[in-house]
Amino acid sequence: MDQEMTPMDPCEIIRGQKCELDPHPLVDVAVSAGPFDRCQVFQCHRCGHGKAFPVIEDVSVLYDGRDTQDYQVIDSRMSSAIKRRFFRREAAKMLSQADFDEGTIVDFGCGAGMVTEELARVSGQGSRVVGMDFFPDPPARLSRAQYIPFAEKDRIGSQSDLLVCMHVVEHDNDPVQFLKGLRGLMKPSARAIIEVPNIACPWASYFKGNWDNWYLPFHRQHFSRQSFDACLQAAGFTIEKHIDVSIPSMGRSIARSLGRANTSIFVVASGVLMPVQQLAEKVSGEPSALRAVVKLAH
Repeated sequence: MDQEMTPMDPCEIIRGQKCELDPHPLVDVAVSAGPFDRCQVFQCHRCGHGKAFPVIEDVSVLYDGRDTQDYQVIDSRMSSAIKRRFFRREAAKMLSQADFDEGTIVDFGCGAGMVTEELARVSGQGSRVVGMDFFPDPPARLSRAQYIPFAEKDRIGSQSDLLVCMHVVEHDNDPVQFLKGLRGLMKPSARAIIEVPNIACPWASYFKGNWDNWYLPFHRQHFSRQSFDACLQAAGFTIEKHIDVSIPSMGRSIARSLGRANTSIFVVASGVLMPVQQLAEKVSGEPSALRAVVKLAH
Protein backbone atom coordinates (compact mmCIF):
# COMPACT_ATOMS: atom_id res chain seq x y z
CA MET A 1 0.00 0.00 0.00
CA ASP A 2 1.01 3.62 -0.51
CA GLN A 3 0.51 4.37 3.19
CA GLU A 4 2.74 2.47 5.57
CA MET A 5 1.02 0.73 8.48
CA THR A 6 2.42 0.34 11.98
CA PRO A 7 1.21 -2.35 14.41
CA MET A 8 0.70 0.10 17.29
CA ASP A 9 -1.18 3.13 15.97
CA PRO A 10 -3.21 5.19 18.48
CA CYS A 11 -6.73 3.82 18.87
CA GLU A 12 -9.22 6.31 17.43
CA ILE A 13 -12.17 4.62 19.11
CA ILE A 14 -11.01 3.80 22.63
CA ARG A 15 -9.06 6.91 23.56
CA GLY A 16 -5.92 6.48 25.62
CA GLN A 17 -5.23 2.95 24.36
CA LYS A 18 -3.15 1.63 21.53
CA CYS A 19 -4.51 -0.38 18.66
CA GLU A 20 -2.76 -3.68 18.06
CA LEU A 21 -3.33 -3.77 14.33
CA ASP A 22 -2.79 -7.12 12.68
CA PRO A 23 -0.04 -6.63 10.09
CA HIS A 24 -2.07 -8.77 7.69
CA PRO A 25 -5.23 -7.20 6.26
CA LEU A 26 -8.62 -8.81 6.68
CA VAL A 27 -9.37 -7.91 3.07
CA ASP A 28 -7.36 -6.50 0.19
CA VAL A 29 -9.45 -5.58 -2.82
CA ALA A 30 -9.22 -3.65 -6.07
CA VAL A 31 -11.36 -0.50 -6.07
CA SER A 32 -12.58 1.74 -8.86
CA ALA A 33 -13.19 4.92 -6.85
CA GLY A 34 -10.87 7.26 -4.99
CA PRO A 35 -7.24 8.23 -5.65
CA PHE A 36 -5.88 4.65 -5.54
CA ASP A 37 -6.62 1.27 -7.08
CA ARG A 38 -6.55 -0.99 -4.00
CA CYS A 39 -7.95 -0.80 -0.49
CA GLN A 40 -7.25 -2.84 2.65
CA VAL A 41 -8.90 -3.24 6.05
CA PHE A 42 -6.73 -3.81 9.13
CA GLN A 43 -8.28 -4.94 12.42
CA CYS A 44 -7.34 -4.12 16.01
CA HIS A 45 -6.82 -7.08 18.37
CA ARG A 46 -7.94 -5.02 21.37
CA CYS A 47 -11.34 -3.68 20.33
CA GLY A 48 -12.02 -5.58 17.10
CA HIS A 49 -12.38 -2.37 15.11
CA GLY A 50 -11.34 -2.32 11.48
CA LYS A 51 -10.01 0.64 9.53
CA ALA A 52 -9.66 1.10 5.78
CA PHE A 53 -6.36 2.16 4.27
CA PRO A 54 -5.08 4.24 2.56
CA VAL A 55 -6.76 7.14 4.38
CA ILE A 56 -8.74 9.62 2.28
CA GLU A 57 -8.47 13.10 3.77
CA ASP A 58 -11.76 14.39 2.31
CA VAL A 59 -14.31 11.58 1.92
CA SER A 60 -16.81 13.84 0.15
CA VAL A 61 -14.82 13.48 -3.09
CA LEU A 62 -15.96 9.85 -3.25
CA TYR A 63 -19.58 10.89 -3.74
CA ASP A 64 -19.35 13.44 -6.55
CA GLY A 65 -22.22 12.99 -8.97
CA ARG A 66 -24.35 10.73 -6.74
CA ASP A 67 -23.24 7.73 -8.79
CA THR A 68 -22.50 5.32 -5.90
CA GLN A 69 -24.94 2.72 -4.56
CA ASP A 70 -25.77 5.09 -1.68
CA TYR A 71 -27.69 7.28 -4.13
CA GLN A 72 -29.16 4.69 -6.49
CA VAL A 73 -32.04 6.16 -8.45
CA ILE A 74 -32.35 3.61 -11.26
CA ASP A 75 -34.32 0.58 -10.10
CA SER A 76 -36.77 -1.68 -11.81
CA ARG A 77 -40.35 -1.56 -10.62
CA MET A 78 -39.85 -4.90 -8.85
CA SER A 79 -36.66 -3.78 -7.10
CA SER A 80 -38.27 -0.53 -5.96
CA ALA A 81 -41.29 -2.37 -4.57
CA ILE A 82 -39.11 -4.82 -2.62
CA LYS A 83 -36.96 -2.03 -1.20
CA ARG A 84 -39.96 0.14 -0.24
CA ARG A 85 -41.53 -2.76 1.62
CA PHE A 86 -38.32 -3.46 3.53
CA PHE A 87 -37.66 0.18 4.43
CA ARG A 88 -41.27 0.80 5.46
CA ARG A 89 -41.09 -2.11 7.87
CA GLU A 90 -37.75 -0.89 9.24
CA ALA A 91 -39.05 2.67 9.59
CA ALA A 92 -41.98 1.46 11.68
CA LYS A 93 -39.66 -0.66 13.82
CA MET A 94 -37.35 2.28 14.47
CA LEU A 95 -40.18 4.52 15.66
CA SER A 96 -41.31 1.77 18.03
CA GLN A 97 -37.76 1.08 19.27
CA ALA A 98 -37.25 4.77 20.07
CA ASP A 99 -40.71 5.07 21.69
CA PHE A 100 -41.34 7.92 19.27
CA ASP A 101 -44.80 9.46 19.22
CA GLU A 102 -44.73 12.77 17.38
CA GLY A 103 -42.26 15.54 16.55
CA THR A 104 -39.32 16.32 14.25
CA ILE A 105 -37.34 13.46 12.74
CA VAL A 106 -33.97 14.14 11.09
CA ASP A 107 -32.52 11.47 8.81
CA PHE A 108 -28.85 12.45 8.71
CA GLY A 109 -27.09 11.12 5.62
CA CYS A 110 -30.31 10.23 3.83
CA GLY A 111 -28.67 9.05 0.59
CA ALA A 112 -31.33 8.14 -1.96
CA GLY A 113 -34.05 9.08 0.54
CA MET A 114 -35.85 5.73 0.76
CA VAL A 115 -35.66 5.51 4.56
CA THR A 116 -36.59 9.19 4.84
CA GLU A 117 -39.68 8.74 2.68
CA GLU A 118 -40.88 5.73 4.65
CA LEU A 119 -40.30 7.54 7.96
CA ALA A 120 -42.52 10.33 6.61
CA ARG A 121 -45.11 7.78 5.56
CA VAL A 122 -45.35 5.93 8.89
CA SER A 123 -44.74 8.75 11.38
CA GLY A 124 -48.12 10.45 11.06
CA GLN A 125 -49.37 13.90 10.12
CA GLY A 126 -48.20 15.54 13.34
CA SER A 127 -44.53 14.87 12.58
CA ARG A 128 -42.00 16.68 10.43
CA VAL A 129 -39.38 14.57 8.63
CA VAL A 130 -36.20 16.13 7.26
CA GLY A 131 -33.54 14.39 5.18
CA MET A 132 -29.98 15.73 5.13
CA ASP A 133 -27.00 14.98 2.87
CA PHE A 134 -24.05 16.46 0.97
CA PHE A 135 -25.86 17.88 -2.01
CA PRO A 136 -27.70 21.22 -2.40
CA ASP A 137 -30.69 19.58 -4.12
CA PRO A 138 -32.81 16.74 -2.69
CA PRO A 139 -32.62 13.15 -3.94
CA ALA A 140 -35.13 12.31 -6.65
CA ARG A 141 -37.10 9.92 -4.43
CA LEU A 142 -37.82 12.52 -1.76
CA SER A 143 -41.34 13.92 -1.97
CA ARG A 144 -43.10 13.56 1.41
CA ALA A 145 -40.15 14.75 3.50
CA GLN A 146 -38.22 18.01 3.54
CA TYR A 147 -34.56 18.26 2.59
CA ILE A 148 -31.71 20.37 4.02
CA PRO A 149 -28.07 20.10 2.83
CA PHE A 150 -25.37 19.50 5.42
CA ALA A 151 -24.05 22.99 4.70
CA GLU A 152 -27.34 24.46 5.97
CA LYS A 153 -27.83 22.27 9.05
CA ASP A 154 -28.11 25.38 11.23
CA ARG A 155 -31.63 25.71 9.81
CA ILE A 156 -32.59 22.75 12.00
CA GLY A 157 -30.60 23.75 15.08
CA SER A 158 -31.24 21.58 18.15
CA GLN A 159 -34.79 20.75 17.09
CA SER A 160 -34.89 17.02 16.35
CA ASP A 161 -36.92 14.79 18.64
CA LEU A 162 -35.55 11.72 16.85
CA LEU A 163 -32.31 11.63 14.90
CA VAL A 164 -31.78 8.71 12.53
CA CYS A 165 -28.31 7.88 11.21
CA MET A 166 -28.39 4.66 9.21
CA HIS A 167 -25.10 3.34 7.80
CA VAL A 168 -23.44 6.75 7.71
CA VAL A 169 -20.91 6.77 10.57
CA GLU A 170 -18.75 4.15 8.86
CA HIS A 171 -18.17 6.55 5.94
CA ASP A 172 -16.26 9.07 8.08
CA ASN A 173 -12.57 9.18 9.01
CA ASP A 174 -13.27 10.15 12.64
CA PRO A 175 -16.49 8.52 13.88
CA VAL A 176 -16.30 10.00 17.39
CA GLN A 177 -16.08 13.57 16.09
CA PHE A 178 -18.76 12.80 13.53
CA LEU A 179 -21.18 11.66 16.23
CA LYS A 180 -20.34 14.61 18.44
CA GLY A 181 -21.46 16.80 15.56
CA LEU A 182 -24.87 15.10 15.53
CA ARG A 183 -25.52 16.11 19.13
CA GLY A 184 -26.09 19.71 18.03
CA LEU A 185 -29.16 18.63 16.03
CA MET A 186 -30.91 17.04 19.02
CA LYS A 187 -33.20 18.40 21.70
CA PRO A 188 -32.03 17.56 25.25
CA SER A 189 -34.82 14.97 25.47
CA ALA A 190 -34.25 13.52 21.99
CA ARG A 191 -33.34 9.98 21.04
CA ALA A 192 -31.08 8.87 18.20
CA ILE A 193 -31.06 5.60 16.29
CA ILE A 194 -27.65 4.79 14.88
CA GLU A 195 -26.80 1.72 12.80
CA VAL A 196 -23.53 0.40 11.36
CA PRO A 197 -22.38 -2.85 9.69
CA ASN A 198 -20.87 -5.48 11.98
CA ILE A 199 -17.33 -6.56 11.11
CA ALA A 200 -17.84 -9.89 12.94
CA CYS A 201 -20.81 -10.99 10.81
CA PRO A 202 -20.20 -14.56 9.53
CA TRP A 203 -20.89 -13.47 5.94
CA ALA A 204 -17.78 -11.27 6.04
CA SER A 205 -15.67 -14.42 6.32
CA TYR A 206 -17.77 -16.38 3.84
CA PHE A 207 -17.76 -13.81 1.02
CA LYS A 208 -14.35 -12.37 1.96
CA GLY A 209 -13.63 -9.26 -0.12
CA ASN A 210 -16.96 -9.59 -1.93
CA TRP A 211 -19.09 -9.11 1.20
CA ASP A 212 -21.34 -6.17 0.42
CA ASN A 213 -20.79 -4.45 3.76
CA TRP A 214 -17.06 -4.01 3.19
CA TYR A 215 -18.11 -1.53 0.48
CA LEU A 216 -14.59 -0.25 -0.11
CA PRO A 217 -13.30 2.42 -0.38
CA PHE A 218 -16.49 4.13 0.85
CA HIS A 219 -16.65 2.46 4.28
CA ARG A 220 -13.69 3.89 6.18
CA GLN A 221 -14.57 2.31 9.57
CA HIS A 222 -15.66 -1.26 10.35
CA PHE A 223 -17.25 -1.68 13.77
CA SER A 224 -17.25 -4.51 16.27
CA ARG A 225 -19.76 -4.52 19.15
CA GLN A 226 -17.05 -3.22 21.47
CA SER A 227 -15.82 -0.45 19.19
CA PHE A 228 -19.37 0.66 18.34
CA ASP A 229 -20.30 1.03 22.02
CA ALA A 230 -17.01 2.77 22.79
CA CYS A 231 -17.51 5.18 19.92
CA LEU A 232 -21.03 6.13 21.03
CA GLN A 233 -19.97 6.62 24.64
CA ALA A 234 -16.90 8.66 23.69
CA ALA A 235 -19.17 10.92 21.63
CA GLY A 236 -21.31 11.67 24.70
CA PHE A 237 -24.24 9.29 24.25
CA THR A 238 -25.89 6.94 26.73
CA ILE A 239 -26.91 3.64 25.14
CA GLU A 240 -30.49 2.63 25.95
CA LYS A 241 -30.95 -0.35 23.62
CA HIS A 242 -28.85 -2.68 21.51
CA ILE A 243 -30.68 -4.19 18.53
CA ASP A 244 -29.30 -6.86 16.21
CA VAL A 245 -30.34 -6.29 12.60
CA SER A 246 -30.12 -8.46 9.49
CA ILE A 247 -29.82 -6.26 6.43
CA PRO A 248 -30.47 -7.89 3.04
CA SER A 249 -26.95 -8.08 1.65
CA MET A 250 -26.79 -11.59 0.19
CA GLY A 251 -27.86 -10.65 -3.34
CA ARG A 252 -25.34 -7.86 -3.75
CA SER A 253 -22.59 -10.04 -2.22
CA ILE A 254 -23.36 -12.80 -4.71
CA ALA A 255 -23.39 -10.27 -7.55
CA ARG A 256 -19.97 -8.99 -6.48
CA SER A 257 -18.64 -12.56 -6.30
CA LEU A 258 -19.81 -13.15 -9.88
CA GLY A 259 -18.53 -9.78 -11.11
CA ARG A 260 -22.07 -8.71 -11.98
CA ALA A 261 -24.11 -5.55 -11.42
CA ASN A 262 -26.78 -5.62 -8.71
CA THR A 263 -29.74 -6.17 -11.03
CA SER A 264 -33.30 -7.09 -10.05
CA ILE A 265 -32.52 -10.79 -9.95
CA PHE A 266 -30.01 -10.21 -7.14
CA VAL A 267 -32.45 -7.96 -5.25
CA VAL A 268 -34.97 -10.81 -5.41
CA ALA A 269 -32.23 -13.24 -4.32
CA SER A 270 -31.64 -11.12 -1.21
CA GLY A 271 -35.29 -11.51 -0.26
CA VAL A 272 -35.40 -15.25 -1.00
CA LEU A 273 -32.18 -15.91 0.93
CA MET A 274 -33.12 -13.71 3.89
CA PRO A 275 -34.20 -16.64 6.12
CA VAL A 276 -30.85 -18.35 5.52
CA GLN A 277 -29.00 -15.14 6.27
CA GLN A 278 -30.96 -14.53 9.47
CA LEU A 279 -30.47 -18.11 10.67
CA ALA A 280 -26.69 -17.98 10.22
CA GLU A 281 -26.51 -14.63 11.99
CA LYS A 282 -28.67 -15.86 14.86
CA VAL A 283 -26.63 -19.03 15.33
CA SER A 284 -23.36 -17.11 15.27
CA GLY A 285 -24.67 -14.36 17.53
CA GLU A 286 -23.24 -11.79 15.11
CA PRO A 287 -25.76 -9.90 12.94
CA SER A 288 -24.93 -8.09 9.73
CA ALA A 289 -25.68 -4.74 11.39
CA LEU A 290 -25.58 -3.22 14.87
CA ARG A 291 -28.31 -0.75 15.86
CA ALA A 292 -28.38 1.34 19.02
CA VAL A 293 -31.00 3.63 20.52
CA VAL A 294 -29.15 6.38 22.39
CA LYS A 295 -29.79 9.61 24.24
CA LEU A 296 -27.57 12.52 25.18
CA ALA A 297 -25.47 11.88 28.26
CA HIS A 298 -26.06 14.68 30.77
